[in-house]
Formats: sequence, structure tokens, C-alpha cells
Amino acid sequence: PRLSNPISIVRKEITDCDDCSPKHRLEFPLEFFQPPFYSKDLPWSLNFGGFGASFAHQLVHDMHKEGECRWLRDGNTCGLFGKDDAMCKSKSECFLEQYKEAMEPEFNILSQASVKSYLEKGDNETAEAAAEYYADQFKAVSKRRLDSDIADTSGLSLTLSAYMELLRDKCESRDTRLEGLEQYSGLALLFITRAMTLCDKTTDESMLWWQTTFIGHSPPQYRVNLPLQNIEAFAEAFNCSAGPNMYKPKNGTCTFW
Repeated sequence: PRLSNPISIVRKEITDCDDCSPKHRLEFPLEFFQPPFYSKDLPWSLNFGGFGASFAHQLVHDMHKEGECRWLRDGNTCGLFGKDDAMCKSKSECFLEQYKEAMEPEFNILSQASVKSYLEKGDNETAEAAAEYYADQFKAVSKRRLDSDIADTSGLSLTLSAYMELLRDKCESRDTRLEGLEQYSGLALLFITRAMTLCDKTTDESMLWWQTTFIGHSPPQYRVNLPLQNIEAFAEAFNCSAGPNMYKPKNGTCTFW
């Protein structure tokens, strides 16, 4: 059943949000309006990190496709870079290289283990075909997921800006701490919640499938870690300094907007 705009109730079996570009409408299943994504009884930081980040991801998702910016009716590229989209492509390439550098070591281990299993069975022909397939698919799938990877960082940046504006305009720049977790600022709680909503458990087999077949999103740990590394406020919230894995100098990060 559907209600008139702006509310739309979708079937329960839909498990992910969807961008309905021709209708200029975003649809979310009811699961996104309950914990861990949203709760009216929790601080704003958790709701922004949960539903807010998911909404913002979807909001910016359609502004670029596989590294190519969408042309809007007014002739601008992404509404930001003007008619010359060279800047857009350069920024997209940054994300493509960043995710490749982060994911390739694990991919090499998993794909080589799979090929080795065929060789141990004496199936040399399948092993050779698998090695070629994995290499080709890793590259192709990475390109297909590029718009989603960009949206993870861009959406989180947008969420952060909205949260800071709310604190400034409505809360006199004071955040709310959780009892028992007072050491975490509202900003830190926002990032923790974003990570929690993407929590998943995978096997080696499912991870290899994710790296070579699934085009919807990058594997969960990369969806969490890489966008957080791209956002300077994350390092500030957790007092990260040069050296730890989650800290990247500004020249090693990627941004789009």
C-alpha cells in the first residue's frame, strides 16, 4: 500500500533503500526507521549516523555513475563542476585507486587460494580460467561500484555537515553523551553508529564473491574504514595521529563534493 507524498510505505520484503530517479523520490523500507538506524529516544548523533548517513548516501548516489558525472538539465556536470567534467573524473579516479589499493591485497590472497584449490585437484584448466576470471572481474566490479563508493564518503560528509549545523542552530553547539559511554563525543557516536549499521560477517568464499561479483556495494569493512579515513573530523573525534591505520594525511584522502 502507498500513501500520498511525502510518505511511501513499501513492501516489507524490500531490504534496501532505492533511488527512483525518474520520480525524484527515495524509498526506504520500514526497517530503516528503527534501531540501529533510528530511534526517537536516542541522541541526534546516533540517528544522524544511522538513518541520516544511509539517506545521505542515497541522496548523492545518482549524481555520478561509474566515474562519469551525470549531466543535469541546466548543462552543468553534477551541478558543481560546470560543463568541463575533467575535475569530476579526476576525483572519481582518486576513489577508484584508493579502493583498489585497500582491497587488492585481500583479493590476491583469496583468489590465489581458490586457484590453488583447483590445482590441488589436478584441474589445471579450471585453475587457469579462474585466475583470468578473478582478475578481470575484480577490475570490472570495482568500476561498477565506484558511484556507491563515492556516495559513502560524500553522504557521510553531508551527514556530518547537517549534524554540526543542528548542534550550532538548535543545541548551542552542545552534544549529548550516552550514559556509560561518556568518553565518546556526539561526533564519535555518529561515526560509531555508521559503522554499526554496516556490520556484517563474511567467509573467505563470500568475500571473494563480493570482490568479483557483487556490484551493489564494496565489502562492509571497506565501506566503513575508507570513508572514515577520508573525513578529517573522524581523526579529530578519536584523536588519531600519524601512524595508526585509520589515519590518513590529507594528500592521501579522496573527496568529491
